[in-house]
Amino acid sequence: MMQSEMGTSPPCMSPLPEFEKMDMESMRVVVVSINRFVQEFLASPCSRAKLRAACVSMFGRNGRDEVENEDEDDYFVEFSDGSALSNLYRGIDGIEAVVRAKWPEERTSRLLDAERMLQVPALLDGHGVTTGTENGHLISVSYFYLSMVKKLQKDDWQVAMHFLQALLVSPRMAREVVAPDLCEFLFRSIATPKGGINEEESCAAMKEVARKYKGWLMYYQVMLYGETPRWLPDESDFLE
Repeated sequence: MMQSEMGTSPPCMSPLPEFEKMDMESMRVVVVSINRFVQEFLASPCSRAKLRAACVSMFGRNGRDEVENEDEDDYFVEFSDGSALSNLYRGIDGIEAVVRAKWPEERTSRLLDAERMLQVPALLDGHGVTTGTENGHLISVSYFYLSMVKKLQKDDWQVAMHFLQALLVSPRMAREVVAPDLCEFLFRSIATPKGGINEEESCAAMKEVARKYKGWLMYYQVMLYGETPRWLPDESDFLE
């Protein structure tokens, strides 16, 4: 199986049929596919390092020196260009610290801090620009990292919701940088521009399908309120 540029691979399943109405089994395929990808990503130091390096290359190091000189127990919460980017980087590093932490209490504390930091760039105006970068790109990456937070918190529903939000905000970022293989699996007929479909049409189609997936996921969350489906019954916690 081909590996994505971040070193993870999608599960061996058939592409999801694009029905108007999604049954529970179809929704399970979406949730399981996303969760397995995120799980593999978290378990791969190489994948994590490559995406972090890609973020620095795309977004620059503005705010990074400021972050490195601060006490680890502090984090930014104010909204400004510099703080948004700083919070993104610190949230990324916070997840890395969680993965490497030895004690459950330390993981829990660091994970909450990482989530708070990543929420700052995630809440930027999607039509604006931050330190020369389209906010949509920052928001998309932030939601992907928030999906990692939810995976570490064992919230499979929200893992899928955050990843789909990353797609909705910037299909191009998700397809070309964050999760090319997973996008190819979930959107096989539209993820790669070819033939009579161009780049803009491909992204628009991906957004439409991601919106449908997210809408049905929200529907089943309401219908199954109080229940906790076992999406990944055979999956072990790589942190344990």
